[in-house]
Amino acid sequence: MAKRYISAADQIIKMAAEIQPDQDDDADMEHIDRIYDVLAKLRRQLWVDFHSVLIDIGIVSQRMAKHEKRAR
Repeated sequence: MAKRYISAADQIIKMAAEIQPDQDDDADMEHIDRIYDVLAKLRRQLWVDFHSVLIDIGIVSQRMAKHEKRAR
């Protein structure tokens, strides 16, 4: 999971570094559009990963609750 986010961050940093103050607005907008594309792809993945983490937390919580009941 972390590799995906590191890769996206690297892409964003690379594209942001390509924005130069002496470029025309069209070139700047092209870089900004590419950054938004990466963020749009990442948004969906964030939701999927967040959902998976919540499910995992729920499973662990249930197991811990069962374990505590057995210990009593």
